[in-house]
This record gives sequence, structure tokens and C-alpha cells, in this order.
Amino acid sequence: MLVYLSKKIAIPNDVPLRCVAWHGTRGYIACGGVDGMLKVLKLEPQEDAEGQLKGLAAPTALTMNQTLEGHDVGSSVQVVTWNETHHRLTSSDSNGHIVVWVLYKGVWYEEMINNRNRSTVRDMQWNRDGQKVCIAYEDGAVIVGSVDGNRIWGKDIKGVQLVQVAWSPDSKVILFGIGIGEVHIYDSHGSYNSKVNIQCLAGATGAVKLTSVEWYSGINGYAAPNCASLVVVFDNGRAQLMKNELDESPIQMDVGYDPGISGEVEPHWVTDGFAGRQQKDVSVIQFYNTLGEHLHTLKGPGKAPLSVAWEGNGLRLALGVAQYIYFANIRHNYKWGYFSGTVVYTFRKPEKLEHCLVFWSTTDGEKHAKAVKNLLHVTACRDLALLAAEVDDNPGEYVLLLCNALGTPLESKYINMGELLTQQRAI
Repeated sequence: MLVYLSKKIAIPNDVPLRCVAWHGTRGYIACGGVDGMLKVLKLEPQEDAEGQLKGLAAPTALTMNQTLEGHDVGSSVQVVTWNETHHRLTSSDSNGHIVVWVLYKGVWYEEMINNRNRSTVRDMQWNRDGQKVCIAYEDGAVIVGSVDGNRIWGKDIKGVQLVQVAWSPDSKVILFGIGIGEVHIYDSHGSYNSKVNIQCLAGATGAVKLTSVEWYSGINGYAAPNCASLVVVFDNGRAQLMKNELDESPIQMDVGYDPGISGEVEPHWVTDGFAGRQQKDVSVIQFYNTLGEHLHTLKGPGKAPLSVAWEGNGLRLALGVAQYIYFANIRHNYKWGYFSGTVVYTFRKPEKLEHCLVFWSTTDGEKHAKAVKNLLHVTACRDLALLAAEVDDNPGEYVLLLCNALGTPLESKYINMGELLTQQRAI
């Protein structure tokens, strides 16, 4: 993986930012800051002289730059979140003032306003289908509302300081992160079930605070089967990756942040991994896959970013740093090979579980595509390409496929690694 900074946008009047959110499908970027500042931007690639786009490296231009006026000047916009199904923006400021915005004829307008006037909103999140929003206040109050503005239920979680809320991908479970380091499990009707089993803090010393709970919703593409989709992070750098809220064998991580840094680690999911920011004297963004393996470190400009947001396709990041938004391009390590005048390469589509495998002839430009499940490796030599994949219904068994330049399988061989290892030990 390669990650590099590509663009910087300055906020007018040097207004410091507090939050950034990127609409996963339509590309709108919301950013909030002090003095009630809220803007919606949109970056789109420019076309060349022939009207063709040049992909990730193409120059981009602002096609939308609207200031939304609805928050008090004396407040700071601290939380912004998108309803990506119904294309609405929800924002909240330090006074507890919540505004829902809707796009009409190319302009964002206020649709609904709510002001509890008793506590600050710590987190808001829409469920996957965009029908419900859960609002968590610092004083323990929780409100779940519908997309049309009706209150569905509310409750007070007594004696706790809420940090974050996370919907499960099927919208049946809500997780509430508590500042003292606990994660409580509730059903979608507001009934308490249990606590998440936190294992990554074993052996930790000193006071530890929960900083983030992030559950990948799947809205930007399905997670692979049996992969981690839930991450819980603490201010001492300890974290755990879980398949679900009841996972008894989570992947435990220590991302190496200095103890005592409070509230500074924040993960953000994309289709097959997440990025976590470290706030310190220098901004650092760490990238991990769903196995907890470290992929890349990006050292950002200036001091630490206050907010990080993924583009929907996972190929760019937006970093809110002081009074600037920095953009970083991400280049993944693709599986590919070259043989007999043909390039064979693979990529993942957000809506598909399978890898898309393409055989592209460099002589006539003809392409042949096929879907392959659980693809592990691609290599090529002379007139053939070799594919290695795991058998879907039989873990531990693998298949090797020899293909020609058209992508047609010529020969296959199944290998059971367990049996092979047993034979090797016998020898």
C-alpha cells in the first residue's frame, strides 16, 4: 500500500476545524468548525481535452462550496454524519443544537431542527438503511429517531458518560461506548443485553479511557465472511478487532501509542480495513487490514488531525488539520501479472464479495472478465497465468487454475494443505 498527500483546501477566515465526514456514494464532504462554521464541499476530477477522466491521479476541482448557516456563532460544530441512503446531512454543535439538512435543486437547506439545551451531543449515527438515527448525549441521554423526524424511543443511561454509538450492520444491535472503558450492548428497542468482552486491556496499568467504537456497516461494500468488522480502541493504544459484539476470540492489538494520550485514537472503516489517527505533536495515520496487520504509516502535515474521513471507494482520505482539509490518495497492492501480450489483474467491487479478474490484451485492447472467490495469488509466465484460491466450502483446501490469455481455465488442481503437511511430517 502507498499513501501520499495530494491536495490541500484552506477554510476561509482561518476557522479551525472540528470534524469532517465524506458521503460514501455521492462524494459530498461536510466539515464543521468553531463559530458555528459548517460547509459542504464536493471534489470532482477534471476531464482531459478528449473528455476522458484520468482516474485517481487526475486533477480535481471544487464543484460545490456551500456554507450552511444554522448553528450559533458562539458554538462549535463538533459532529457531522451522513445518511447515505436518503442523502441527508446531520450536524450538531457544542450547545446541543442538531440540524438535519437536505439537498434541493443543488442547494442544501434546513429540513429539521432539534435543541435539547441540556447536554452536548457526543455522537450520532444513522443505521445502514438510513431509517433510524441514534443520538448519544454526554450526560447519558439517548434518543432514537426516524428519518422523517419522529421520536421512536429515548432513555437515560444513568451515571455514565457516553463516548460513542455504533449500529450493527443488520440494525438489530446498538453499542454504546462508555468513557470508563466499557461497551454496553442494547437491542434496537433500547433494552440492555450485556457488555462487550474487553480482552485487549489485560495487563494494562493506570487509568484507561475508551476513545472509539466503530462498526463497519457494509454500506460501501460487503465485508468478507468471518472477517473482523468491529473495532474497539482505548487511549493507551490497546485495541481489539471483533467479528461481532459477542466474539470471544478478538484480535488484540497494541498500536504503540504513548500511554496517557487521552481521546486521541480514532478508527475509520472502509471495505477491507481501517485507518486510525494518533494525535500527538506530529499527525500520524496508521492503516490496518481486518486481520490487525499494519499496512502503512502516513505522517501528516502539522499537528494531529482532529478528524479523518474515508472516500466511499476507499481510495482517498480527507484529514481535518487546523484550518485546512488535506487529501491523501491511496494506492493498494493489486494482484497482477503479464504474459503473452496480456495483462491479468484483479480488483474488488464494493457490491461484490468475489474478486473481479480481468485479462486485458495490450495489442487490441480486448478484455475478458471473470469473478473468482477467495483469490489469493496471481502469477503469469510465457503463455499461461496461474491463479490460487481457497475453496469456499472447505477451509484448508486450495485450488490452482491454469488459464490462457482469454481467461479460460485449461487445467485445475486441488490441494489440501492439512493432508500435505501430514505427508511431509511422515516423510
